[in-house]
Amino acid sequence: MAFSFVFDWDVPLPDDERDRLLEKMANQVVRRGLAMPAVWMLEVHRPIMPLAGQAGIVFSPFLGTLFAGGAFDLQKYIKIMQRRENVDRLIHLIDQAEEEARSPSGKQKEE
Repeated sequence: MAFSFVFDWDVPLPDDERDRLLEKMANQVVRRGLAMPAVWMLEVHRPIMPLAGQAGIVFSPFLGTLFAGGAFDLQKYIKIMQRRENVDRLIHLIDQAEEEARSPSGKQKEE
């Protein structure tokens, strides 16, 4: 029997998986109209992201039950957000997604 909270923290996450998850997160943030607060929170908490990631590792079995994606996706996000370059990448993707949503062609995509 496999447990959903078992995750190998030492295995690197493939770049395509990392990019897919970051794009998904950025699109969800923009879709909900939270681009500005999300970027602000990421900027403010950038120095403590590695520490927050360690706390996320400790609490991931408990947090996984609270989120619809389950523990495995949550643990992937925790692993991604521990690295500062991924935080910068997410901020960039949020800005990009927000610009696309504001452009006339982006509004046509939503309709």
